[in-house]
Amino acid sequence: MTRGTGDFPGRLAGPIYLVAFVLWLQPMVDFFANVWPLSVGMLPWRYGAVGISAGFVLTPLLAVVIAMTTAALMGHHRVMKTLAVLCGIGALLLFVASVGFVFDVLELRVNVNEEGMSQYVIGAWKAEFKLLTTVAVLVWMTIAGWKEGVAATAPKRKDSTTPLVRSPGAVDG
Repeated sequence: MTRGTGDFPGRLAGPIYLVAFVLWLQPMVDFFANVWPLSVGMLPWRYGAVGISAGFVLTPLLAVVIAMTTAALMGHHRVMKTLAVLCGIGALLLFVASVGFVFDVLELRVNVNEEGMSQYVIGAWKAEFKLLTTVAVLVWMTIAGWKEGVAATAPKRKDSTTPLVRSPGAVDG
């Protein structure tokens, strides 16, 4: 299979990237619609926003997988490196949010009645699990995507098994 924009797989790259973008964008719009207006300074808002975000991470993650796979198959190395950087930024943001979420859960815990405590704890663990597994996948995608993008653009080394051509009269040292 040849790569490029003029052949069959090349013509599909644009629409596939667009599908990936839409899969990423729509959950982001839904998330911000659910947490607007932003009130980062308010503990209950932060708890709710981060908890809600845990339910929205899978579809954008799938979108990134689709885009990175397309970039790898098409040889779009700059796209691959860009996506790797974006995965790294996403991993960092989600990690910071998940650490803050733990503290918010502990602080809000005093406001939960005895009957609702088990559901509160289960919900918090479930959200934290989703966030941290997404962070782990994003870190892995960052590393793999960056290596793939860099390796493909690195100058090729000559094969070490190629015999050396020596000029007549050369002396071994």
